Amino acid sequence: MAPAAALRLLPPWRTRCDRRRRLHHGASTINALEAAREAQMTIAAVVCIVEREEANGRPAVEAAAAGAPFLSLFTANDVRAEHLRQQQ
Repeated sequence: MAPAAALRLLPPWRTRCDRRRRLHHGASTINALEAAREAQMTIAAVVCIVEREEANGRPAVEAAAAGAPFLSLFTANDVRAEHLRQQQ
């Protein structure tokens, strides 16, 4: 089932969490935001576990989120730095 079709099954009062493990260019996240709006859902926030910091993904998602906060738990630089720290 396509993500947009799956979203339409949920009534507008339901909460849906569309998780993304990482953010690259943001296309799949933007598609999920658009599908959520089509299903009359309110975007409360966009949460990403690892923001890859490339391909202009964050600005594109922030624009699509239309004011909803964008939160990333880690950046790719955070992960790289911790990996290097642990290798010492």
